[in-house]
Amino acid sequence: MTSDPSAIGAFSAIGTGLVLVVAVVGLILGVMSVRRPGSQILAGIAIGITAAQLVGIIISWVSNLFYALPF
Repeated sequence: MTSDPSAIGAFSAIGTGLVLVVAVVGLILGVMSVRRPGSQILAGIAIGITAAQLVGIIISWVSNLFYALPF
């Protein structure tokens, strides 16, 4: 293992990027399933969870940007 701060940041960015991709795919699938006939409760739950995840990722990135900006 390395204790280089930039390496730790890179691993974190890769993990967050993968979560972002999965959340976007989940949001797309949720929106696609809303258009199908039948019960839309599960589709609404999927849209809500993935939208909350996307908002969390964006807020995290922006807060990290404002934290790193003065340096």
